[in-house]
Amino acid sequence: PIFLKSGAGHNTRQSIGISNTARNAIRYSCNVFFSHVAHRLDPKVFQRRFFEFGYGHQILPGPFGTRRSRAQLEEGQGRFLREAGGCLFSNPDPHRSSPAEVDDLGPLFKGDLKQFGVGQADFRATVLQVANAAAVIARGGIYKSPRLFLNDSDLSSGEQVDLGISKSTLDVVRDGMRAVVTEIHGTGVEEFRSADLDQRDVKVFGKTGSTQDPANAWFMGFAEDSSQRAISFALVVEEGKSGSQDAAPLARKIIEFCNEAGYIGRKAD
Repeated sequence: PIFLKSGAGHNTRQSIGISNTARNAIRYSCNVFFSHVAHRLDPKVFQRRFFEFGYGHQILPGPFGTRRSRAQLEEGQGRFLREAGGCLFSNPDPHRSSPAEVDDLGPLFKGDLKQFGVGQADFRATVLQVANAAAVIARGGIYKSPRLFLNDSDLSSGEQVDLGISKSTLDVVRDGMRAVVTEIHGTGVEEFRSADLDQRDVKVFGKTGSTQDPANAWFMGFAEDSSQRAISFALVVEEGKSGSQDAAPLARKIIEFCNEAGYIGRKAD
């Protein structure tokens, strides 16, 4: 599990002179905005909503966290894959098992909400959880558990849940994440400014971030094309100082690779 915060942490209204709306807070990575929004929520509401998005618990289906016997391994009945569940409550016990239900979470103190709103204090998230949350936004608020597969025969549809997010809310989030990589002062615009992904029918939506203790650089988001194909991603560069400078370039390369491999958009001429 890794600390995840919202990025630069500046006050958008003071430093850039733009109204501090939700889409601009995403665009400029404004910690102050998200901290105040989180503090206005009931802690249980905060936990429940994040839990629905896949945070605070193990999200891989099947027996990935179950240790296999030697005989089972020799017979090819799967491998042990330990999955971290992250944390959505205050003062976590390191020996506590991943909760199966949101009611199994420990208490989240009201005084910690401002820190949790920007991924600080005891909040923990995994790369898989962040990438899967990006996929929820790309699907229009539909949650599906991530799956590991070796070939096309493993590709089952899986259970999906509509999280009941309004279109207006999704539009604001998508607009802000799009502005991150396309508009002036967007925290990821420098890396994507010279990309020709739009000409390849690939639209990128992103969010930069950074962590503390240890210091790492993040970039997460999704890319989609006009035929409704999409990929989601989350990258962490250990000891990176900036999500825009250290992690975003890798995300661009991955998106370009997926485009060239035929997964999304049109191949470059």
